[in-house]
Amino acid sequence: MADHDTVSPWESRANEARSIVANMRSPTEIDRTVPRGFGAYVYLAYSAGRIKIGTSREVKSRHRGLNTQSPHPVTVILAVPGGTELERKLHDCLGSLRVHGEWFSITRDMRRLLKLRLCKSGMRKFKQAEADFRKWLADEGYTRANR
Repeated sequence: MADHDTVSPWESRANEARSIVANMRSPTEIDRTVPRGFGAYVYLAYSAGRIKIGTSREVKSRHRGLNTQSPHPVTVILAVPGGTELERKLHDCLGSLRVHGEWFSITRDMRRLLKLRLCKSGMRKFKQAEADFRKWLADEGYTRANR
């Protein structure tokens, strides 16, 4: 392989994350009742310009808890059957985007992952939550220069 054909460690992890996300089982609509006893779900949630990747057996209850704890609204944009192993793989693959704990930056690569996996409803929720946060920033007088 020529030098210009080498893949950076970041690209390698991003490709692995894309593969994991692409092979996740079908998305679960959050608005429908999640079957009890099914097992754990891996969920992606948006808040204040960040994505949280977590697990829960009760996504709706977890969503309510996150909203209680957060100073900004939290929007669950994806929930798929899975557990801590899938969550850990995503955390490892996206480690360079980690801001704190289970919260990750939204970069161009993260947007590609979301576009690849989100259903229309999830993408709508993501775009609306992001627009609401940007409006809040503007209303509060925040600009790129003072963030």
